Amino acid sequence: MISINKLSSNSLAQGVTKKLDSICMAIGSKLSNTLEKTPNKDKFISKFLRVVEPTGANNSFVTLAALMIGTVIIPRVKTAAKRNPNNKEATRDEIKEILFRDCQTVLIILFALKSMNSLIAGAATKLKGLPMINKPYEVLSNNKEGLKGFAQKGKELIKHPLKKLKKIGNNLLNTINPTGGVIALGNDEFISKYSHYSSVDEIKNLIDSIPSQGGNKNKVFNMIMDSIIQSQKAILEGNGKTEGLIAESGKTANKNGSILSETQKKIKNATEIKKAFEALKEKGYEAFKEAQLDQREQDVLVNFFKNKDNTLVKEAKRLTAVLKTMALAIETIYLGFGLPALNQKRLERKYLKNNPNFKNKHNRRRNNDDSTINKPVKPHEIKLYHKFLK
Repeated sequence: MISINKLSSNSLAQGVTKKLDSICMAIGSKLSNTLEKTPNKDKFISKFLRVVEPTGANNSFVTLAALMIGTVIIPRVKTAAKRNPNNKEATRDEIKEILFRDCQTVLIILFALKSMNSLIAGAATKLKGLPMINKPYEVLSNNKEGLKGFAQKGKELIKHPLKKLKKIGNNLLNTINPTGGVIALGNDEFISKYSHYSSVDEIKNLIDSIPSQGGNKNKVFNMIMDSIIQSQKAILEGNGKTEGLIAESGKTANKNGSILSETQKKIKNATEIKKAFEALKEKGYEAFKEAQLDQREQDVLVNFFKNKDNTLVKEAKRLTAVLKTMALAIETIYLGFGLPALNQKRLERKYLKNNPNFKNKHNRRRNNDDSTINKPVKPHEIKLYHKFLK
């Protein structure tokens, strides 16, 4: 440690350090000036820096792809090429195995996880009605559900096959695009999207925009109504954490058994709000849009969206966690079991099917095993092992 301190305090070492610092500062300043002078991205260096610039703790796609190819595939291929210089067939086999296995692994890391998250989040959007992707997939103009909708979509496909194929192609490109296209939303985006609304009109605009994002506004409306109804029910009856006004009223009643006026007022208020939102849910979203809410109902609705951990946000977060786990599980199962099995089949197809000696040897071994099993048992063997044959 002392020697290191002496070395670092040496004037030569300090001079070298200062020189390196000045060089790095100069390079950084030039790059910064280049970016400031090229707001229209008209120079190669500006475009290049923006392509490879990290986002938080994540590398850009180009940087990650370059690292995967340059530090995984190329070194392994070069090592395999030098391993058996006198056996060209073995070298070819090893390189093919590396390319077969590692190329798939790299492609899965670069493309598959994002693609699977997008596909599963898109399916969840259709199922739950809550938009969980940044933009919806392109579909046929018919949005009806059930057998009738399926039949009408079939007719539309037959009538406009090129239009449908174009939409399928766009959906595919949007799915596999590693830097854009359809992207599954994250937790921060859910909070921004489904909370912090301060008026009923803003809330109505949010719900109206749900279909254009691939969701179902009626399902989302019902989720909001159910949550508010349950919250009012919890105020009245409790929810395991709190007793509720009804139970509390029994403890704070007057000596003659009558409920205190303040508690009675709260119970009446929660009951009326609960019934009002039950009626709104029963009538549906279109009736809700035309309904005139009193101030109490407006406050309850706005307070629901002021909470950044409301039911919509929590449901989106929960689904995202489940869906991402599913996508990751599918990939790891394939990499851990599917890919080795495919590689084994590939090798067997090459070496076993075209090797009659191995097949004959394998068949003789199997026949010998069968003959051993089917061999008659002699009397003295029966006497010796009769206890085990019962």
